[in-house]
Amino acid sequence: MESTGEQLSERERLRHSDEEDTVASAVANAHAASEKLVQHTLGLVTKEFDLKLADLDLLRKMNDASKTQYSTITDRTRAAVDRLFTLRAEQEEIAPELEKIDKIHASAVELENVAKLLDDYTKQLKARFEASVLKK
Repeated sequence: MESTGEQLSERERLRHSDEEDTVASAVANAHAASEKLVQHTLGLVTKEFDLKLADLDLLRKMNDASKTQYSTITDRTRAAVDRLFTLRAEQEEIAPELEKIDKIHASAVELENVAKLLDDYTKQLKARFEASVLKK
């Protein structure tokens, strides 16, 4: 039979061995959990990075579309301004002719009024003449 000291030593060795196994198991679990955490964090960071890249790509496409629209608007505005300057120059060029037309129109209106007055006077003369001829 073993002595009490040897039994205690064997128990302590077994208990110590169980504690080592428990610690080793806890370390292995902690290592596995930390590895899983690192993998999940890496996955999240990768997905977040992919979202940011998609956002940047969308912004780039929107900028390109805006750039095209503003370029078109700028071209149209320049063409309109050029056309306005051309029209202004043409208007200045024909302004003397338009003034002549206005003067001719005013003369025509005045001539029309004189003709109306003359027509009225002629009608009055006719009426007087007919009245004097009828009296006789």
